[in-house]
Amino acid sequence: MSKKQTNGHDIDMADVMSKAMLVRLKKRCWSGKKNDSKVSAEIAKRHGSKKSMGRFVKTLIESPELAEIKAIFAAADAVLKRFTLPWDGGTRLLTTKVFWEYNEALEPIIREADPAFRKFLRVYKKQWETGMKEASDSLGTLFNAEDYPSPSVLKHRFGIRSKVMALTDENDFRVKLGAETTKAVRDQIAADIREDLKESMKGAYVRLFDLVSRIHERLDEPTTIFRDSLFESGEELLTMLTALNVTNDPDLTKMIEDIGKKVLITDFADTRTDLVKRSHVAKEAKKILRGMQSYIG
Repeated sequence: MSKKQTNGHDIDMADVMSKAMLVRLKKRCWSGKKNDSKVSAEIAKRHGSKKSMGRFVKTLIESPELAEIKAIFAAADAVLKRFTLPWDGGTRLLTTKVFWEYNEALEPIIREADPAFRKFLRVYKKQWETGMKEASDSLGTLFNAEDYPSPSVLKHRFGIRSKVMALTDENDFRVKLGAETTKAVRDQIAADIREDLKESMKGAYVRLFDLVSRIHERLDEPTTIFRDSLFESGEELLTMLTALNVTNDPDLTKMIEDIGKKVLITDFADTRTDLVKRSHVAKEAKKILRGMQSYIG
């Protein structure tokens, strides 16, 4: 696998394989919620609707400790999204340029998880020993003791880790299926990788589009308030996407440069009082947005 076309330019796949990898967050978390089919049926009957048209989901336990775990998971997801591009499902593309930054940002969050798991399980065990009385009092007739797993079972329903995988090509397929079939499978793998790369880089354009859209929305109306963080986070995004441009896409490089020069101006604070400059930046943002349509469609 040498050169392939993606987004209209040649890609050195050997180069891509040497500086990119796949990463996934493996997470387990008890939801603390349960679909109550009996109540769902009662509601459907009362309103004369089909059972399939809705369902009643009850919260099994009011727990700030469980909310803390979910917040930790959300923070980990935010780090993953910030440092990577979409690949396939929950798997994302990570480059060697930001690998250590990704780890440094994620590891403190993951370290918070185990103490949070243990804290929740301690509180849950105490409630379990009372027959989940607190939950029973809160739920009333909706309470069902069978909805609650034992602490020994529940402790296996929590976990989080970052799984890093190699980005492989068709030459790594070594299963022997006969020459003709093997070639067909390898060709399909190569085509799939090209498509996945195309979709992954599209994620970079989408993030840029969202950024420029927010800036245009704020600046297009002279009286709309904007925060410095809008531009500051934009600068961080341009730096990140430059590092994530694993295919050396010249269009992406040019777009990042244009946004940096024409939209994320260094004296952005002046646009609060200088309406001429504000209007100019808004117009530049609008031009860039029009040019981005073909990349995100």
